[in-house]
Amino acid sequence: MIGTEEVKLSKSWSQATFSVSSLSRTAAEITAALRVQPSRHFERGERLSRRHPESGPRTESLWLLKSPLSADTPLDEHVGWLLNFIEERCAALKALSSECTFAISCGFSSESGQGGFVLDSSMLLRLTILPIDLVVDLYPPSDVGDIEP
Repeated sequence: MIGTEEVKLSKSWSQATFSVSSLSRTAAEITAALRVQPSRHFERGERLSRRHPESGPRTESLWLLKSPLSADTPLDEHVGWLLNFIEERCAALKALSSECTFAISCGFSSESGQGGFVLDSSMLLRLTILPIDLVVDLYPPSDVGDIEP
């Protein structure tokens, strides 16, 4: 989910993606239920990697919506944008919840290797609208040798 050209241009960046995965629903069915095209999607049974034909098949369908905010936008704003999307489609997502799992995956990197972000209490409460996992991946700066201990 991480790795766009925009992200590669900066040593400091953040981004977030909302995912819906299912063992029984197809990505096309999830798209129809939410009435919005995903940023990316994968169907159960497809190869895990199109570049590596020997890779195994996907065990579940995956529907991904990436925050459209720029990579230099603070991470909490990416999460807030996704929460607005989730709240607007709460009824449809609740209808899918018995057959789907939900997550917000976040990526974060700083120029110095130090840094963080805050999800305030109101945002944390908003995350409980559905059973949503929050995944945070931290990426060190590319020039690790430039960081002082």
